[in-house]
Amino acid sequence: EMFYTELVNQKKFRPQEIIVILGNHEFWNLDAKADSNAKSIIDLYRNLFNKLGITYLQNDLLLMKEQNNLFRLNPEIISKEQLAKMSNKEIQDITLESKVTILGGIGFSGYNPDFNANKLIYAYTIPTFDEDKQLTDEFFNIYKKLKNAIPDKNVLILTHTPKQDWSNDNYNPNWIYINGHTHINNYNKDNDKTVYADNQLGYFNEDVCLKRIDFSTKCNIFQYYQDGIYEIDAEKYKEFYYKLGYRIECNIEE
Repeated sequence: EMFYTELVNQKKFRPQEIIVILGNHEFWNLDAKADSNAKSIIDLYRNLFNKLGITYLQNDLLLMKEQNNLFRLNPEIISKEQLAKMSNKEIQDITLESKVTILGGIGFSGYNPDFNANKLIYAYTIPTFDEDKQLTDEFFNIYKKLKNAIPDKNVLILTHTPKQDWSNDNYNPNWIYINGHTHINNYNKDNDKTVYADNQLGYFNEDVCLKRIDFSTKCNIFQYYQDGIYEIDAEKYKEFYYKLGYRIECNIEE
């Protein structure tokens, strides 16, 4: 709380432009008034970040859309409960004009046969592998639903644990995966996957720096149109090119 309050007070970042997910050690530091279970800790931090205006993701989908031609982060957050009720078409519709789309959460470690809750990596808040697996599957099921609905969309998968800890599914080569947890910096970019885990401080590193990633913010508003001939007006034509990163003038009459 002290760290994030000071970060917000420094006014170097707009609070909503700070995106936070929890790690396994957050389950070690329990508020004296909180019950010792995963939900209470997740809610404890959700209340803290809501108070500070910081964007907090735990099994949530964040959409960043342009407003009045201004590309600023005014996040729209879709919860896991909302996503569970949506069809593929509804997910495609809500993400169509999102220039940055992030699925965020801890991920958990139900697919790691060794380093999981049985090793008390969440202390006694998540004491059994069965509970770890249940929490893992909650995230994995959301991931699979999005992977089925918007596989060609630019999506960031932001988790604490690496993908192999929470999924036995293949990587989506169109998506970018970001994780921490291992304290071993790693970066992988090839035709099959893009993984950024290369800004971890480790246990002894005192140097802190901010890194950037290569990520397209273009979106195609006609992405889900079936092949065919359509009639569109001049404004829609210009919007199509603008959201792909081009500014054009159009002399076509309305």
